[in-house]
Amino acid sequence: MTRQVLPGPGESRAERLLDLLLGGLARLVTLISGGCLVVLIAIFGWLVFGRYVLNETPTWAEQLGLLLIVVITFLSAAVGVQEQRHLSVDFFRDALPRPARVALLVLGDLVMAGFGLLMALNSWDLVVFKWTTSIPLLDLPEGLRSLPLVVCGWLLVLFAASRALRRALGRFPGDEAMHAELDGPVPLTAEALDLPSEAPRDRPRDVGARPGRED
Repeated sequence: MTRQVLPGPGESRAERLLDLLLGGLARLVTLISGGCLVVLIAIFGWLVFGRYVLNETPTWAEQLGLLLIVVITFLSAAVGVQEQRHLSVDFFRDALPRPARVALLVLGDLVMAGFGLLMALNSWDLVVFKWTTSIPLLDLPEGLRSLPLVVCGWLLVLFAASRALRRALGRFPGDEAMHAELDGPVPLTAEALDLPSEAPRDRPRDVGARPGRED
């Protein structure tokens, strides 16, 4: 389930700066992915036009399109982790009490950060191994196909590890509202409504007094 993350009112200056930096980095990566998507659409439009109208297929378009698809997929996946937009099954977690719920949230972020670290390290070996080989029809290093995996991996480490740390400290924005929603509404007591425990009693009235008249 996707939840909107709002800045917490009690955040320190360092935490607000971290939110700005991570948010700015996520927006930059989103712009890069969006630009690659625009180029990809233009390339395949030219591919169709060249094949069926000009009868001269641009052979480089398919290989460049595959490279752009890798960039779009992995960079967008990293942004999805930062913005918590990936699908998740959270029924069991939400049914647990608050301490266990927080522990599972932190554990999930740590697993994601560990996965990103493994992805970055192993993908870098692929980049080095394939760098001397050229992509057919593009004359570009084959290692470029694996470079987006390295970038995605390090972004996952940055996004997920910072969130895990702040959640462990109880300082992640939006979590408090989520826990309050899952723990149920606050009972409507006099203390919750800031009312006196007993309402003041009315002044006793004479039995024979008529309504609307003062004796």
